[in-house]
This record gives sequence, C-alpha cells and structure tokens, in this order.
Amino acid sequence: MKRESDFGRITKGAVAGLVAGLVGSSAANQFHSVWSKLSGEEQNLEGVQLSDRGGRPDTVAAQEKIAAGGPVEEDATGVIAGKVTNAVVDRPLSRKEKHRGGVAVHYAFGAASGALYGAAAEVAPLATIANGAGFGMGVWLAAVEAALPALKLTQPPWRYPFRMHAFSFVSHLFYGAVTEQVRKTLRLAL
Repeated sequence: MKRESDFGRITKGAVAGLVAGLVGSSAANQFHSVWSKLSGEEQNLEGVQLSDRGGRPDTVAAQEKIAAGGPVEEDATGVIAGKVTNAVVDRPLSRKEKHRGGVAVHYAFGAASGALYGAAAEVAPLATIANGAGFGMGVWLAAVEAALPALKLTQPPWRYPFRMHAFSFVSHLFYGAVTEQVRKTLRLAL
C-alpha cells in the first residue's frame, strides 16, 4: 500500500475543514437563532438577519438597539460585503443585498478558517485541542476581539458590555466544536 504524500494529506484536511467550516457556520447561525428566540429578538426581521451574519459583539449590540426601537446599524460583515461589492460594481448595496452579502462574508470566513484549521490538523494534531473548542476560541480571539477592531470594522472591545463578548465567545466555541466533529468525520471518509 502506497503512503499518502504530505501534500495530499494536507489538501484532504483542508477540503474536509472547508466543508466543516461551512457546517460549523450554519450551526453557529442556528445557535444565534435559538438565542434570539429565547431573548425575544426573533420578532424583528432586522434582528433575525443580524443573527444570520454571525455572533459578534457588534451584531449583538445592533440587535439590542433594534429591539429597543433604535436605528439599524451596520455590522462588520455588512460593511465588508459593501466594500467588496462597491470595489467590483461601483455602486452601493441595497439593504437586502447587504444582508445577503453579509451572510456570504460570514460563511466565506467560516469556510476559509475551517480550511486552514483542517490543514493545520494534519500537520499539528494539537490544533484540535478540546475537540475544536480551542480552534473556536482562537477564531474568536484573533478575528473578533483583535482583527475586526484593528481594521476599524467594529468598536474596540472595551466599548461592548461583557455579556456581548460572552455570547460571542460561546458562539465561537460552538462553531469550533461542530467544525471539528464534521472535519474528523469527513477526514475518515477521504
């Protein structure tokens, strides 16, 4: 039996991670939906749509303002979708397009993170620590708490209440755990 090359193994890990990242993103959205229902936010379409775009402090803050009757605020995924699309088609997005673009950004980031995770798991099994919870925590810390504020796509972390960070943290732990379970299952099949 021929031994699989490192490149082949890493490629299969990346593919499994990409698919797993998509599934993990969808599972995180379901987590947001349940959270919204429990907190009574599912009655507002804007709040529901924000849940579809990820669990970050900026989305939770925007959901709370909408629930209180405040104005709709842009979240990081909507801003990114608007900037990317504006660079390509040179026109602003409608609210419906911005929502769809924000969802696409959320899933694209989840898939790309999953692909990197899947590849890393092939060369450094320690990457799968705590059954993917370590990965989810890393995504939360690096992307949500550090990169988004550094890129001025969200407010600095200290501008959001602790409970918003806690929700985001738990959401990303869930994303990481689901991503790992799907990655591990797919990797056995590849």
